[in-house]
Amino acid sequence: MIALGPFVLSAERFSAWIGIFVFLMTVALLTRRHGPLADRRATRAVVLGVVAARLAFVLANLPVFLSDPLSVLYIWQGGYLSLAGVAVAALLLALDLRRLPGQAAPMLVAALLAGAAWNTARLLSPDPAASQLPAGAFAALDGSPAGFVPGQPVVVNLWASWCPPCRREMPMMTEVAASETGVQMVFLNQGEGEAVIRRFLTRDGLPDRGMWLDPGQAMQAEFGIPGLPATLFFDAAGQLHHLHVGEISRAALLSRMGQIQDKAP
Repeated sequence: MIALGPFVLSAERFSAWIGIFVFLMTVALLTRRHGPLADRRATRAVVLGVVAARLAFVLANLPVFLSDPLSVLYIWQGGYLSLAGVAVAALLLALDLRRLPGQAAPMLVAALLAGAAWNTARLLSPDPAASQLPAGAFAALDGSPAGFVPGQPVVVNLWASWCPPCRREMPMMTEVAASETGVQMVFLNQGEGEAVIRRFLTRDGLPDRGMWLDPGQAMQAEFGIPGLPATLFFDAAGQLHHLHVGEISRAALLSRMGQIQDKAP
């Protein structure tokens, strides 16, 4: 996770944007004496590559998006297949280079530098402070002890009622939790009391199943998470498989849940 002031980006997304920036800047610098044509073609390839990455993710999760077509436009929730985007961008550039003699070398240099920048940013991005499902006990809304089911994949959503993206994603996530039997889903409130939480759930007509208390925000601190909401995916062995910071889409949630179910303990 990378925190840029009030904005929090996943390491994957931050690394991708660094790679794109380096690619476009390198193309602009190496081809400026030949005019803006190569620069424009590179920008077009990147834009269409990003669109292709998004469309590939949508097609891979088509049943989910058919139930809510407008969610295709919710690009801030994430959901891209990078390989498809890179393939489309590379194909477009290869076709364009036939019309731009002498630009193959600058484009290749730009691509190599972009790849190196992406990999460097990915390697230097800080890992979560913890990687194992917490062993400590939590409490349910009524104050009774609550614990994780041994040997079962777990999804933990860190949230608070004052957080707008938390409120937006909560109806979808509780709906998924109501029909899910293979993964334990826990909604671990950060820093609020029972009365505040129940008032929020009642107002929005949400169930209290899986709602736990973390008044000291211990889990957020343990994993070094800079903002809410955050969704953590643990496999059956209790190992952190993925951490998503920010609002999550139904497609991304279900895709990650499938991954931790497929992962053997």
